[in-house]
Amino acid sequence: MYDFSFLAPCPSSGLIINGSSDRVAPPADTTSLIGKLHEQKGITIIHNEVDGADHFFQDRHMDTLMTDVTDYVKRRLTEKHPLMSDTITNLAAKLAEDTMKVMDETGEDRFFVEVGEVLAASSQSLEEAYLTEIRVRMAERQARQFVVKR
Repeated sequence: MYDFSFLAPCPSSGLIINGSSDRVAPPADTTSLIGKLHEQKGITIIHNEVDGADHFFQDRHMDTLMTDVTDYVKRRLTEKHPLMSDTITNLAAKLAEDTMKVMDETGEDRFFVEVGEVLAASSQSLEEAYLTEIRVRMAERQARQFVVKR
């Protein structure tokens, strides 16, 4: 039996692909692992078994492996995670609001760049959401100024 103990407990959701002719991690062992992982709360495991593939997905099986992985990653990247999405959006909006106030009070019109750099060091997702909030707010200000001048 293949030793899957490095996955106990499994830290996150994911994709497991094995070959039906795998002799390194036999399909029965992989199926047993999948069963145990499905019992674990808070994660989702997708399992694909490639018919005829060995452990290294040689020859024609590599294309199947690459397609399965590509499809999974694309799906995961476009999924909406409501709680995380709302958290990031709310934090970014509040931080952008506070940053704009500091910029108004100090006259430092590039202060938002410094805040963005601090965010970039720890969370690219929050940095992107924050910079989007800043750009939208700055564009709205410019448009309002244009309208007022008319």
